[in-house]
Amino acid sequence: EVFALNNLLCAAMLLALLRFDARRTVGRAGAGAFAVGLALSNQHTAVFFGAPFALWALLAGRTALLRPAPLLLLAAAGLAGLSPYLYLVARGGESAAWGSWGETSTVRGFLTHVLRLEYGTFRLANTPAATDAEFGLRLRRFSESLSEELPPYAAPIALLGLFSSFGWLGTGRGGGRRGGGGGG
Repeated sequence: EVFALNNLLCAAMLLALLRFDARRTVGRAGAGAFAVGLALSNQHTAVFFGAPFALWALLAGRTALLRPAPLLLLAAAGLAGLSPYLYLVARGGESAAWGSWGETSTVRGFLTHVLRLEYGTFRLANTPAATDAEFGLRLRRFSESLSEELPPYAAPIALLGLFSSFGWLGTGRGGGRRGGGGGG
């Protein structure tokens, strides 16, 4: 089941993020980059989890991660996570099973599959009404529906969590823990 695997991989991204938050090392960030790549190789919608997680990790661990060597390691780990696409290249072509991923042994065929050109990139439904509307309109409708879907205290709690995670509240968990202090 594709959605169960997607949920598992999104949970793996979240676990990697939590482990990175507990101890911000390049190795743990690399594990997260690998998880993001693997999730993206399974389901394109994982970008909605992976991109915010990656951005938060880069901001939170900027002193250790925003240097050439760690960035190269993170890129390599993310590419390693995308390695299931190598299988498509190896098994694609004329010998591929009917109904498979198409002609993935050529660059054009591979990009057609990865970018979902047969379906329309970023089309998450197969009905014209749900997919051909403007992105801004869909984003506005989603934003408008949040007040109906979430309790009134959700936004303040989300902001509190964001501020707390960056230590902007001054009440932070552990005070100087992130600054390279002792402990293990």
